[in-house]
Amino acid sequence: EHAGDVHVRMRVLNNWAYTEFEDGNTVQALPIVERLVAVSRRHGRSLDVHDLDTIARVYMLDGRLDDAHRILSPVRGGTGGRPRLFDERANALLTLAEIERLQGRTDDAQVTLDQCRLLCDELRLTSLQVRARREQAELYAASGRFELAFDEHKRFHDAAMELHSLEREARARTLQVLFETSEARRDSARYRELSVHDALTGLPNRRFIDDHLNRL
Repeated sequence: EHAGDVHVRMRVLNNWAYTEFEDGNTVQALPIVERLVAVSRRHGRSLDVHDLDTIARVYMLDGRLDDAHRILSPVRGGTGGRPRLFDERANALLTLAEIERLQGRTDDAQVTLDQCRLLCDELRLTSLQVRARREQAELYAASGRFELAFDEHKRFHDAAMELHSLEREARARTLQVLFETSEARRDSARYRELSVHDALTGLPNRRFIDDHLNRL
């Protein structure tokens, strides 16, 4: 705030509000999203899709489904906010489908969820596809189609297990690369040290002098 960086302030408020939402702290999250909206209005900054999704989720947690729907419904027509990342609109559509399901608007929720899943397929959003399957199961159950809900939940479970396995393998590969990189750096430093010092006495050798002579 002292630096006057409105963009960073809005990002911080968004992340702070979403953290409280994930922790189930409605009382703490509500004033934060209100500050986010106030900052955007005061400085003439439009809320992007990520902001709208956070605000709608906090309202949904507070039971304000109509307010949440009003804020997020323009996203379905592509007019609500500007996505900063390619997956934000799909994520917002998933939130909107959940809100509409909780409102009892199962037909609207299915249309919204279909848009979300289509976007997930186009952009290959694997993690979001898995979450969309879970919402589809919930939607089938809400509309009384329990056999379809059960089948979809099984598909969600299988997809979630596969995703978890892939993520675990990816983490293992990343840790291996980090370990190998760290080892390579240590070896490089050690070999460099050996190349400029005499192996018997440990004293600096001719190569060390050549490297440092100009600077000295």
